[in-house]
Amino acid sequence: MLELAASRVNLTTAEVERADGTTVQLTAKEHEILSVLARNAGRIITIDALYEACWGTSFGYDNSLMAHIRADCARRSKRTRPRPASLVTVRGLGYKLVKR
Repeated sequence: MLELAASRVNLTTAEVERADGTTVQLTAKEHEILSVLARNAGRIITIDALYEACWGTSFGYDNSLMAHIRADCARRSKRTRPRPASLVTVRGLGYKLVKR
């Protein structure tokens, strides 16, 4: 179980338990992204490394990853704008997941 500021993520069942107690199923891509970030919690994961791990190739500059993080992962784990400190954007480098 991955404890985040606004939710709990169960990577085994691919479910997110929101702060209000409701549960949301992760998509396959959301699961992949969160799995990579969780395995590397507390460390910066470059955008290229996330593309490589989740899509099997480096896309260069492409909005797919950012769109998943902003829209899908953020919405499904009931993150509000701005996102809580669990998912930190490190400008020019990538992303870092901070566990609670």
